[in-house]
Amino acid sequence: MKPLIGITLDWQKDGSFSTRPHYALRTHYFDAVAAAGGLGFGIPYQTDMIADYVARCDGFLSPGGECASPAEWYVAEEQKDGKGGSPYDVSPRVVFELALTRAFLDAGKPVLGICQGMQQLGGMHGCKMTGDVHSYLKTEINHAPGVVPPEDYAYDVTIEKDSRLYGITGAETLPVNTAHREALVTAGADVRVSARSADGCIQAIELENHAFAIGIQWHPEYFTKAAERGHQKIFEALVIAAGK
Repeated sequence: MKPLIGITLDWQKDGSFSTRPHYALRTHYFDAVAAAGGLGFGIPYQTDMIADYVARCDGFLSPGGECASPAEWYVAEEQKDGKGGSPYDVSPRVVFELALTRAFLDAGKPVLGICQGMQQLGGMHGCKMTGDVHSYLKTEINHAPGVVPPEDYAYDVTIEKDSRLYGITGAETLPVNTAHREALVTAGADVRVSARSADGCIQAIELENHAFAIGIQWHPEYFTKAAERGHQKIFEALVIAAGK
């Protein structure tokens, strides 16, 4: 049987689909998992079912999204006060997904975080982030969504040669797309930075104490063609790890 990969559905309070709260997620994530030989399963926010989700799924993918995060994840100068008071209305997705991610990690099952998913993986392991990567890094690289279409490459990232990500992609440099304003800027004690862009922006992380717990800032799910194997290999590695 194909390894079952749980994928968190994103959440919207209202929007074009419905004026009421609803789940929404691009099909690219499911397509990439399927192309890698896995079976994608959308996970709704049922906290009392987390144990069942983890028991039935072989691996977990935390996708991108636009979710407000806890204030304590941000660098000190971007917090309203020193008591954890948040200038952000934390998303229901984050509240649910923190518990879900911890459960998958505790079970020793493979975890892949993409964009928002990477930021959550880092935030819950002591990384700090900025809400405005351009101002914080004073970078000339434009990371923001919409500047370059997500189907196109925007810049290269450099991958650490002794990292798990390098072992997966086989590439020291990889062209990537971009769609983010927020970014991790420091790593927690058990977090390894495995890729950066030329301006120093953290582009990939790995949890040191887990066999497969990787965060990717860009969106490899847009690149599943044979000519772009470096990106699809990330999903293949997730599915292979989930099948062990």
